[in-house]
Amino acid sequence: MTSQLRQGDLLESVVAQEHEGGLLVVGKRGETADQARGHLGSNFERVLRAAKLPVLMAPRRMPEIRRATIAYDGSPSARRAVERVTRLPAYRGIEIEIVRAGNGPEAEATLAEAQTALAQAGITATTQVLPGAPEDAILAHLQTSGSEFLIMGAYGHSRIRSLVVGSTTTAILQKAQVPVLLVR
Repeated sequence: MTSQLRQGDLLESVVAQEHEGGLLVVGKRGETADQARGHLGSNFERVLRAAKLPVLMAPRRMPEIRRATIAYDGSPSARRAVERVTRLPAYRGIEIEIVRAGNGPEAEATLAEAQTALAQAGITATTQVLPGAPEDAILAHLQTSGSEFLIMGAYGHSRIRSLVVGSTTTAILQKAQVPVLLVR
């Protein structure tokens, strides 16, 4: 790993360096983090929306990961997140649970799809349908499950829709107390 000091626009620098890596690691907030606990840093969402690579929202201290949760809704970005887990040996040997907010046979079928993809890669995962709205259900699950890591697809809807009705991704990122891997 090398460190570089780059000048200019942050997004231009990120895009210029993307071809050299497989993951972007970004802090949730900048230097004034203590003044805005409920907010994402001013550049975080811009970087996430512009990046082609997965983005790890990292805390100041990264915990050892023994248990991970995959928030899975069947969207293309959620499918790519599961595919990423299947390709990386780092996920073997940790306890993985796939969750989805909602109810009914569609939720169960969607979870089974992700569980099968992981099983084909030799990764055992449990599934759970969570009651309630996605952001509330996932955040509550993270607090009670002991999961140290969240993996999810990012921004399943257009930017305009997110402005009008809000973004589940942004709401989870603002309140999550664990590292989050976001895949677009």
